[in-house]
Amino acid sequence: MVALMLGVTLVACGEEESLPKWVAGPLSGLLLECTEARQPAPKPTAMVDRADFDGDGAPDFVIDTARGCPAVRALYCSIDGCSIDVLASREASAFGLHIKARSWEVAERAGRKVLVVRRGGTDCATKSGATCVETWIWRDGEFVVDTSR
Repeated sequence: MVALMLGVTLVACGEEESLPKWVAGPLSGLLLECTEARQPAPKPTAMVDRADFDGDGAPDFVIDTARGCPAVRALYCSIDGCSIDVLASREASAFGLHIKARSWEVAERAGRKVLVVRRGGTDCATKSGATCVETWIWRDGEFVVDTSR
């Protein structure tokens, strides 16, 4: 199965998913890993979620490597979790956040979308195998861990 970036549209499995170029680019690289390993590539929508973290009214995007094919998971996952990239619509030329997560979810706190991440091992300054929970918020032009709770 081949995934091609055509302008700002990814084509996979005969279905189209319109994504901004700055999201389609990194995602197409992950889908190419599947193709090169001769593994079925997931639909682009299976690896991407949308939420407005920065409050500008435009969607921000979360790319989750845990939802990729086995080749992607082998490259981007470890005992501490899998890589997730959060791309903020205000920072279209760069990643807003790149971290390892055992699991994550979008939640709402004080009327704002936040990213609640379960992390493991050295990522949360605990012994290997332990898990901690961090809440990431958009503040002053970047993602930061919310320490107000």
